[in-house]
Amino acid sequence: MCAGFCIILCPLFYSACNGDDDELPPISMEGKNTFGCLVNGQLFVSKGRPGNVGTYAELQYAQDTIGINIYATNYETDQSLIFSFYDIPDLVEDKRYFLHTQNYSVFYVTQNCDYRTDKLVDGWIELNKYDIKRPIISGTFEFTAYNPDCGDTIKVTNGRFDIGELIR
Repeated sequence: MCAGFCIILCPLFYSACNGDDDELPPISMEGKNTFGCLVNGQLFVSKGRPGNVGTYAELQYAQDTIGINIYATNYETDQSLIFSFYDIPDLVEDKRYFLHTQNYSVFYVTQNCDYRTDKLVDGWIELNKYDIKRPIISGTFEFTAYNPDCGDTIKVTNGRFDIGELIR
């Protein structure tokens, strides 16, 4: 009886402990290298593979400006999402950056279609934490983009990232 009870409950405990496969990561500011959002209501989370991390950020400096690229890839589903900020004098925490200006770009790439900011309908990204010394960059985002080649619009909601892998 006890063995049967364990056989039934063990998978439940395992799935509860490994919920990152079927739910958004929590919003955090600890450099946990998490990234997730809903794309048209469907879950997208970054997942690496041996030799390739699923989430990282790249910093670029030039004179009085800073640029940052945020990369998130799910190697299992062959999806990627990339944010790029450039020509910014300084990045500020708790400020909402609207993605419809020329200083920002977003790419959401799938096997079937690529959505880019030149077809961005609306969107924003907000930095919750930006600490180069630790290093941590975390925040939330949402956007809507259109691709005329695919003939559809995607809506990305509940986006969040918490990155401790910063390449300079």
